[in-house]
Amino acid sequence: MTTTITLAPMIPLLLLVPLAVMAALLAVAGGKSSLLRLIPVTVLFLMLAGPVKESKTLKPIPDTVVLVEDASRSNDVPARAEQRHKIMAALTDKLDKLTDVDVIKLTTTDTTGQGSNLFTQIQNKLNSLPHNSLSAIIAVTDGELTEVPDTLPAPLHVVPSGRKMYDRRLVVHNVPSYAIVDKPQSITLEIVDEKNTELPLTVSIVGYNSRTQVFPTNTKITLPFTITRAGTTALEMSIPVADDELTAQNNKAVTLINGVRENLNVLLVSGLPHNGSRVLRSLLKSDPSVNLVHFTILRTLTRSDSTPDRDLALIPFPVRELFVEQLKRFDLIIFDHYIQRGMMRDLYFENINDYVRDGGALMVLAGPAYGSPLGLSRTPLQDILPLDPMANNLTTPYRAKLTKLGLRHPVTEIFEKEQTEWGQFRHQVPALPTGGETLLEGIKGYPLLVLNHVGRGRVAAWMSDHFWFWARGIDGGGPEIEMLRRLTHWLMQEPELEEEALTGKVTDHSLTVNYRSLSDAPTQDVDITAPRGEKTTITLTKDENFKAVVPADEDGLYTLKSSSGHVAYAVKGSVKDLEWLPKDNTPALQALAESTGGSYRDDLGTDPDVVRLRAGMPAAGAGWIGLPRLDRSEVTGLTRQPLLPAWTWLLAGLASLLLTWWVEGRRR
Repeated sequence: MTTTITLAPMIPLLLLVPLAVMAALLAVAGGKSSLLRLIPVTVLFLMLAGPVKESKTLKPIPDTVVLVEDASRSNDVPARAEQRHKIMAALTDKLDKLTDVDVIKLTTTDTTGQGSNLFTQIQNKLNSLPHNSLSAIIAVTDGELTEVPDTLPAPLHVVPSGRKMYDRRLVVHNVPSYAIVDKPQSITLEIVDEKNTELPLTVSIVGYNSRTQVFPTNTKITLPFTITRAGTTALEMSIPVADDELTAQNNKAVTLINGVRENLNVLLVSGLPHNGSRVLRSLLKSDPSVNLVHFTILRTLTRSDSTPDRDLALIPFPVRELFVEQLKRFDLIIFDHYIQRGMMRDLYFENINDYVRDGGALMVLAGPAYGSPLGLSRTPLQDILPLDPMANNLTTPYRAKLTKLGLRHPVTEIFEKEQTEWGQFRHQVPALPTGGETLLEGIKGYPLLVLNHVGRGRVAAWMSDHFWFWARGIDGGGPEIEMLRRLTHWLMQEPELEEEALTGKVTDHSLTVNYRSLSDAPTQDVDITAPRGEKTTITLTKDENFKAVVPADEDGLYTLKSSSGHVAYAVKGSVKDLEWLPKDNTPALQALAESTGGSYRDDLGTDPDVVRLRAGMPAAGAGWIGLPRLDRSEVTGLTRQPLLPAWTWLLAGLASLLLTWWVEGRRR
C-alpha cells in the first residue's frame, strides 16, 4: 500500500489560484498588519483546496520472459538436440520457480530452403505482448542463423546448445532446375572441410550412372553432366561421412532436374500434294520447337518431263541420305498420304523399323491408297503398324468419337466434353486393330486413331486424310492444333502424357504418391525408399484414384517403385537450403546480446541458474543469468479521506481571526 497527499478542491482551482495571488500581493503591500491578516486567509485557502490523504493498494504484475528453443534442423542433430533438451529442461525448471515471472515458450523452426529465421519468429511473438512487459529473452540456439537484427526491446541472453563441433559440408552454389536433353550442363559445388585438403565426391544420375573423383576442399568446383531423356531426373551428390563430425545430413545433396527437348527434328514425307499436306505443314511450322524437313513427291523417277533442267525447281528425293545416313538425327518421321512409287526399297523401311524399335517415333496419316498394294501397309512397316486395312475406303460423313480407352488416355482425355461439337470427316480407311490402343473411332466403330508401343519407340496411325477439315473450320472444325501437339509429345515420350506413370511430391512433411494407369487392376503396390534407406510398401487402390499421402519427415531423396516397374523420385529440402550453409553467427549474436544489456553464455553447461536483478545491475555472473525487475504493478484498491476534519479547519480559522483582532487591538 502507498499513501500520498492530494487535493480535492471545493471550488475550481482556477478560482483558487488568483485568490491566493491577490492575498499575497495585499500582504506585501500592507506591511506587518497585512501579513497577520494573511493567516486566516491562508487557512481559508487550504480549507477550500481540500487536501486529502489517498491510499492505494497495489498488486505486482509479473514480468514476461520469452524462452526460445531453436528447433531448426541444424540444431536438431543428435549431438545438439540432447544438449538442447537438457538446457531447456533446466531453464524451464528454474523459471517456473520464480513467482514474479510469466514464461512464454517459443519453439522456432526453419522454413524449408530459407534457413533459421529465429529472430523473425521472436519478433512476431513480441508483437503480441503488452508494451514494457518484457524483462528478457533467453535463446537456446546453435548460432547458425540466416539473420541477426541490430537491436531488441529487452536484454538477450544466448545459451549455445552445444560446443562448436567439426562438420564437413557439401555446398551447392548453382544447379539448373531444367536441362536440355543431350546438351552438356554444369553444376557448381564446394566441399567445406577444415581438416582435409581434398576429398572424393560422388555425382550420380540416379538409376543411370555415377562417377567418383577426388577434389580439393574449400574451393568451388564446376562439374559437367548431361541429361539423356525428357522428364524428371534425380541428381545426387555426396561426400564421405567422417566418424567425428556433427551430422551426415549435409554431406549429401539431391535435386530433381526436368529434362526438356530444345527442338524437335521432324521429317514429313507427303506422297502426293493434297489439301491436308499444306495444313499439316503449317501446323508443324507454327510450333517454334519444331525443326521441319518436308518432302512432297510430285513425280516418279521414270516419269519424263520436257522442261529443261535449269527451269526445274525440283530435286531428287534423297532416299539414302534420309533413311540411311541421317535417319537417327530425326526425332519423328511422318508419312502423309504416302504411296509406293518405287523410290524406297524394303531396306529403307526396315531401317525405319529398327529406328522405331531403338526409340524413334513414326506417325502415319493414311490416305485412300493406304490399304492398296502401293500403300504403306504392304511394306515392311506392317511389322510395327498397329492396323490391318481393308480393301474399300469409306466415304460416309461421320464425327470422330472417343473410345472408352480414349476417355481415360492422357493424350485424348481432355477432349471428352467437346467431342460432340467436332466437325465431321468424309473419309476413313477401314482397318482392324492388330495391337496398340484405339483412342478414336469413326464409321461403324472402325479405329480412327491408334497408338502403339514398339520396342523403345512409338507409332501413331490416323486413318483418314481429312484431318485438315478441322483446321479449315469445316462443319465447325476441331482441335487440330492441340491434338497434333499432344500426339507428337506422346510420340516423344513426354512424361505428362504417359499411360502408366508414377509420381511423387513432397509438401511440408507429407509425400503424395499418384499412379496413373489404363489397366483395370484394382490395386497397385508401391515401394518407397526413404533418404536413410528405410523401405515401406503402400497399396494404392482404384477406389481412391490410386493416390495416397504418407509421412515424409526426412530430408533427401525418396525413391518410388511400383509393382509394374515404374520409378519416380521426390525430394524434400533444397540443395540451396540456407539451413545447411556454413554460416556461424556467433560474433553477431555476442554483439547483439551485449548491446541489449544481456549476455552470450557458453560457460553455463547444461544447468544454468536464473536470478532476478534490480535495474542497472550486471546482467550475468558466474553460473547465472539475470532477469531485470521492471517493478510494474496494478491498483486493486483506492481510499481517500480528508487530511483534517472540517471542524478542525473551522476552529483554525476562528482562532486565526481572534489572534488577528487581539494583536491589532493592542496596537491601537
